[in-house]
Amino acid sequence: MKILIAASEPKKPFDEFVKYALIRNHHEVYAAFSGSRGCLDEAVGTGRLKDAPWRVDLSAPDDKGNRAEAELALIRERIKATAGVKPFDVVLMQSLCEDTSKIAAAYAGSDAHFLYTLFEKDFSPVQPLNMYAKICLSKARFIVVSQDEIGQRLIKQAGSAYANKVVRWSLGLSGLEEIDSLRKQASKTECRRLFSEDVSHMLISVGYGATPEQQQLPVIKALHRIPPEIGGKLTVIFEAPCYDDAQREYVKELEGALEGAVFEYHIADAPLSRENKAALRCAADLFIHSCEQGGITDYLQEYLYTESCAVMVGKWGNYGELESIGAEFYYYPDQRAVTAAVCEVFKNRSHAYNSNKSRIRRFSSWDAVSPIWESLMRL
Repeated sequence: MKILIAASEPKKPFDEFVKYALIRNHHEVYAAFSGSRGCLDEAVGTGRLKDAPWRVDLSAPDDKGNRAEAELALIRERIKATAGVKPFDVVLMQSLCEDTSKIAAAYAGSDAHFLYTLFEKDFSPVQPLNMYAKICLSKARFIVVSQDEIGQRLIKQAGSAYANKVVRWSLGLSGLEEIDSLRKQASKTECRRLFSEDVSHMLISVGYGATPEQQQLPVIKALHRIPPEIGGKLTVIFEAPCYDDAQREYVKELEGALEGAVFEYHIADAPLSRENKAALRCAADLFIHSCEQGGITDYLQEYLYTESCAVMVGKWGNYGELESIGAEFYYYPDQRAVTAAVCEVFKNRSHAYNSNKSRIRRFSSWDAVSPIWESLMRL
């Protein structure tokens, strides 16, 4: 299919969607950017994604003085100069800002299949909706959201008339491929050397962000209560990348709470590379998902996917979808229960979770979700 993306400074993981759901499936993909190329800059630079300039000079409106229609016609002609005369099969919107909506609206009179994607990191409410956004939402066959909450926010903003177009579908997890690639090169012990001074230690990973919502502080209190004969054989990693002063202050709190610990610990306060993220997943024996909101995350699924890592989640979260696919993980009722739960995992640390890899792959890999995106574009 021939696809046009109307984009405005797209953020990760939109680049993964373009790479795995569009380019890898051999579609002919063009992008018209209303702002910077954002996360798609590399794809354009390597030629996998074709840049389609669209800005036009409207210093001389047409004879009828219909400036809006004249501009849309000129935009179509400008894009045609790059993309050729063959019509687009799909117009995919990544934003509702005026310029991005204008690019897509230029094709509202065509037979192209319109999709509007709403991924968490790309979504920011636009008040009120501009005239071009209204045209595009009316034209869209589906409004694809990665979370129910995002769809609800859009409906609240744009109106209930669009509710029947909202479809929830997630992106695939490229981290699974990173893990597979790493395992061909390094063993669990070799991965463990990146994070622990003693590779015989049980390695525990706690959380994945530098915010109080991760609830790492209550987990630290629970870890302090572990008997020293076990605590001395643990290495605990806190993945807490800092991007602002508030997060740096939070890391200082973690450091203070960790004073006097009998277990080895490290705070990863700089963002891990993709390779090191995969290595941490492969090295870990236990992942404690203590986030206040709970729920299924990329990180959680990546730890499950390794099959060599126990995963503990708070009972307050919603993990029904993981239960439905038969993934093996453990619930704990509250933070105080972490102490006993960690000791239990330590005693049974050789246990393998042999079914998790295949179940997570069928649930969240790009191979699993791409056909759904393909069907949405063809319906």
